[in-house]
Amino acid sequence: MDDESLNQQVAAKFTEMRQNHNAISQKIGEMEVQKREHDLVITAISKLESSRKCYRLVGGVLVERTVGEVLPAVKKNKENIEKTIQVLNSELTQQEHQLDEFATKYKLLRTDKQDEKNDDKQDPSAKGVLV
Repeated sequence: MDDESLNQQVAAKFTEMRQNHNAISQKIGEMEVQKREHDLVITAISKLESSRKCYRLVGGVLVERTVGEVLPAVKKNKENIEKTIQVLNSELTQQEHQLDEFATKYKLLRTDKQDEKNDDKQDPSAKGVLV
């Protein structure tokens, strides 16, 4: 195996690892949005009487229930979302560690970390100005 094919394989593996990292980050963002939506629903319906009618979307079907039936289910879903976010955050941390090790092993420059360093070095007055 020559150096060029090895470099291509290393670059491909690094790109794949970075894409997995980005996918996890994106999923965490989506789950955070869902959690906030559940918080809004819990806040809105917790003030209502438990016998009051309430509609819930289940599998694409709008179902009529009572607040007393829906509120515990929404709270349980929120708890599950929070647990999933915790798991994804630990996976993300693990992915970051693996990326750093891989980059160090093959002496690669991580562009996202490089960009952060470059941002720190730039003149703050030069940011965001179009001429």
